[in-house]
Amino acid sequence: MKMKLLYAATLLVLLLLILAFVVALPLLADPLPYCNEDEAIMGIGEFENGRWSAYVCGPALDNCK
Repeated sequence: MKMKLLYAATLLVLLLLILAFVVALPLLADPLPYCNEDEAIMGIGEFENGRWSAYVCGPALDNCK
C-alpha cells in the first residue's frame, strides 16, 4: 500500500514538473515585438537554428521602394 502511494506521489510530482516546464518555456523565449498595422516584423543580428537574435518593427513590404 505504501509503495503504491509512493509511486502515485512520484508520478504526480513528475507531471507537475513537466507542466511547469511546458508553461515556462514560452516565457523564457524573447517575445516578438508588437508592430503597427503598416509595419512588418524584421529579424536582425545573427541567424542561428532558424531564429534571428533579435526582432524589430520595420516598414511593410508594400511601403518599400
